[in-house]
Amino acid sequence: MKSRINKEGPFSSLGQWLIQNWQRARRMEMEMKLVGEKYDELFERVAERLRRLPGFHNSEVYRIPREVYRVSIDEASLIFHRRCWYSRPGYWPSGLFLGGVFLNDLTAQSSDPPCVGVFLRPRRSGGIVARPEFRAKAERFLSGKKVSWTPDEKRDYECGWYPLPEPREKLLEMLRAGGGEPFVKCMADHVLRLKPLIPVLDQILLKKR
Repeated sequence: MKSRINKEGPFSSLGQWLIQNWQRARRMEMEMKLVGEKYDELFERVAERLRRLPGFHNSEVYRIPREVYRVSIDEASLIFHRRCWYSRPGYWPSGLFLGGVFLNDLTAQSSDPPCVGVFLRPRRSGGIVARPEFRAKAERFLSGKKVSWTPDEKRDYECGWYPLPEPREKLLEMLRAGGGEPFVKCMADHVLRLKPLIPVLDQILLKKR
């Protein structure tokens, strides 16, 4: 039985275009890498802006890659975690997070909208008690927002989030303007609006001395 022969040869139409424009494609590849590095720097500026504010000092910022982030929404995320909070080794740390705000997410209309939220993974002891108390307090602070929560009560964490009001197109416009400063300010402001949740997280997560 003869195998079907691809009339285009071993390369797809896109592959053929790449061969014909190889040097151009290489320059685009290097530029994409540079854009990614600059984009990461913007989020470090978000973190630095927040660290100067009361309640966010002594905080760390984590970028959770897509292949690791399997909490509730399948996008890469950025989380702000205070060093004084309990953090279970090898797990995603508790804190305030931005989700779906990286370039792959902002340029893909098929993905879930960008969001901001809070993630709690308490100590194993007392975690079952802490989660309902945390959700009840968080919902009071987040009233008026269309908050989604992790549906599985058997999980050992709590995660609540709501979509950002700015559409992707607006966020990309901010990204390209003013050296990215409008985008940095927008991201920091959204996390800052969750600042009232920090004392709630403190009650549950402050490390025992």
